[in-house]
Amino acid sequence: GPEEPLAGAVRFASLDLLIPWLAQAAVYLGNDSGVSHLAAACGVPVVAVFGPTDPQIWAPRGNVQIARFTDSIEQVTALVRTQLPSK
Repeated sequence: GPEEPLAGAVRFASLDLLIPWLAQAAVYLGNDSGVSHLAAACGVPVVAVFGPTDPQIWAPRGNVQIARFTDSIEQVTALVRTQLPSK
């Protein structure tokens, strides 16, 4: 939560400050949350990590790859790499 210290964390007081920051991302990696939906709505490639909920129902729409909580870090990293823009 906002009261927890996290070195280097960027915190936003409102969504209207978060949206332009998200829109500049090359790729967004996040959990099954509203921020993942916002990133996808901004047109950012997204890797969304899902736990028990059904991504066929709840996944963001757009350029989105789905990872599961049970996936290895190598699997998640591979999905992120597929979402990075080619040079």
